[in-house]
Amino acid sequence: MNAVKEMPLSPVENPSQKQIREPRALTLLTIVTILAVAFGLVMALFYAGTDIDQGNIQRIFYIHMPSFFGAFSAFTAAVVGGVMYLRTRKVKWDTLALAGVEVGLALALVNLFTGAIWARPIWNTWWTWDARLTSAAVMALTYAAYLMLRNGIENGETRRRFA
Repeated sequence: MNAVKEMPLSPVENPSQKQIREPRALTLLTIVTILAVAFGLVMALFYAGTDIDQGNIQRIFYIHMPSFFGAFSAFTAAVVGGVMYLRTRKVKWDTLALAGVEVGLALALVNLFTGAIWARPIWNTWWTWDARLTSAAVMALTYAAYLMLRNGIENGETRRRFA
């Protein structure tokens, strides 16, 4: 019988595995991204005008809306990665799906918390059971459950197929 050797997904699963060096372009892109985000935050907090109706609390939208779009972009990448993994069985697609869910969940939680912070002074409540708010919370809980399911399965191939 021919045994198939399974490759680990990341150095986290196999700490003895040597890490691959990042390409210079990725390092440069990381630096440019950090600088752009820092510049955007400075501009949003100190340069942008204050809304006449909402006051300074409207500045939270400079974090709230990009996190919303980032979360849905990451979840879209996760769907593409998951479908492509099921079609091709290539681990790189599963890695994309996992990364998309992890980043998307983090950004979705930022979105939920910044929305609640904005809602308190504007609506005089932290949360309303509006359809958009509730569906965003259910979506975040669903992806959190996805990560728990994924981490609960030991066999790598089974984990990738189920997730």
